[in-house]
Parts: sequence; C-alpha cells; structure tokens
Amino acid sequence: MSRCSQSASAASRSAYRDTRSVIVGTPHSLDSRRSRPSRRPAHGRRNPSIASGHRSTVPRGPAGRAATGVEGGRVPVHVHVELRYPAPVDAVVRMLADPGYGRAKVEASGGVVQQVDVTDEPGGGFAVTMRRSMPTDDIPANVRHFVGASLDVLQVEAWEGPGPDGRRGTVVVEIAGAPVRLTGTVRLTADGPDASVVVYDGDVKASVPLFGAAIEEAAARAVRHALEAEQPVGVEWLASPGA
Repeated sequence: MSRCSQSASAASRSAYRDTRSVIVGTPHSLDSRRSRPSRRPAHGRRNPSIASGHRSTVPRGPAGRAATGVEGGRVPVHVHVELRYPAPVDAVVRMLADPGYGRAKVEASGGVVQQVDVTDEPGGGFAVTMRRSMPTDDIPANVRHFVGASLDVLQVEAWEGPGPDGRRGTVVVEIAGAPVRLTGTVRLTADGPDASVVVYDGDVKASVPLFGAAIEEAAARAVRHALEAEQPVGVEWLASPGA
C-alpha cells in the first residue's frame, strides 16, 4: 500500500478528532488480502429472520428524520444499517482492525483504494481510516455538478475498548469538495453464542440550502450501499483460515 500524501493524513487526523468529539456490490476476490499491511504500534448465528444478513433503512419524511440537527428548517437524513456475521464478537473485532479487511471492503463497494490505515488507541481501542475514490454514475444528474466525475470519500471509524456489551464507536464520512457529511455511531454486540451484529446509525447533512435535501438523499443511498457491501465480504473473511 502506497503512502498517502501529507494532506490526506492531515484530513484523516481532522476527521478522527471530529468523530471522537461526536461520540457519535458484489464482493471482489479477497486473494489480495493475504499480503496484509502492518498496523502502527501503540503506546500504552446469523439471525434467521434476516436471510440477507443485513438490514438497512433510509427513512424519509418527518417520522424518519433525525430529531436533532435542524438547520434552516431541514433535518438530516437518518441512515440505519445492520450487518450480521456468523462469528463471535472477538473474531469480528480482529477483522475490523485488520487493514487487509479494510482494503477488501473498500474494493467491494466499487471504490479505488487510496488509503487504509489502522491505529491503536489507549484502552484497547483502535481507529480505522479509509479513503477511496468512487464514481458518481449513480448520483442524480441535478446534483452531480456539486461533486464532479468522481468522489474522494474519507471514512473514519473510532472504536472504543471492550465493554460489557461488546464495542462502541463513532463514524464520520466526508466527501472532499462536496457540501455533505455523515456523523454517527457504530456498535458491535453479540447476536447469540456464535454470531455478532454491527449496527450503524448516522445522520447525513448537506451544508447548502439549494438542492440540500436531494444531496442528502443521494449521499444516504450511497453510504447505505457501501455499508451493505461489507457484509458478504466479512462473511467470506471470517470463513477463511486464520480469521
């Protein structure tokens, strides 16, 4: 994995600070994951009612919007995604903290990997920074001029140390040059003796009044699809030897 530029690192650190303060396709082949990038040193059963393994919603209308964050009379679009894995919490934590898995899920989302970085944090926590380039073909034409031909997407997940009910953390997704941002929470809990569920809850907010609602809806769909793409990749990863 090539080194990211100094500007990319600065942006990652900024987004990481933001996410700490908030507290809030088809999978590609995983052959390339065998050569896994090193991590930086630190100081200091699937639910039978959900056959696909994940559940997600992008609610619309007053009842489906976030209750806070009103700006200019418009509230953010809320995104809720559940990803179920046939493995205990500890195994899923190891997967989430593996840079090789980070690269695999970025590729599964249809993006081009620009950066995947995992850093250990005090108390057994860790932060995952992913930067990807995404095409804008699926974005409505009336808002595409806001972002251009491709998206430079930065995603930072900051996971806390182990807790009595699993793991909790925060997530921030930013699109360079676009007036839209997602902030939210992520949690990992047991879903039976040998299964786990990762739940994302976040609000997508555009900072422009014109076309703001359309931008938020388009961004929410893109985020939802990217997160849903992680589930089959994770299942394959966990089934591999040494997972």
